[in-house]
Amino acid sequence: MLMVALMLAASGSAMEVAAAPEPLAQSSTLIVTPPDNGSTVILRQGETLQVVLSGIAGTGYGWDLEDHDPSRIKPLGMKSRQAPAPPLADGRSLPLAGGPQQISFLFRMVRPGSSTLVLRYWRPWEGPSSVAERFRLKLVTVQP
Repeated sequence: MLMVALMLAASGSAMEVAAAPEPLAQSSTLIVTPPDNGSTVILRQGETLQVVLSGIAGTGYGWDLEDHDPSRIKPLGMKSRQAPAPPLADGRSLPLAGGPQQISFLFRMVRPGSSTLVLRYWRPWEGPSSVAERFRLKLVTVQP
């Protein structure tokens, strides 16, 4: 009898464990590109913003974060990818020195409100006078 009770108790707890939890809301990602420069973007709290920009490898210029409100926008990182050169005789493809790059910045919207995001294309060792381009967005974060 005790064995049956233990088996029922075990199967009951196994059923609870096996029950699927409520699905968590998936955060979505909004992608913006150079034509969006200067625009206003509305996102929900928790959503991700991906800014995709381009540059030229080997020039010393690079994109970086110039200004943002850290209480509303959390930087999640940056990735860059160089365009491959034409294939070599053995079929390999290597990055092209001086070729185009695609740079992606990721941000998470952490608090409702308005803020500004500014990225700059510059040579950091030359200082602010080297800024060749800026990418600006006005971000409005709303509650989900």
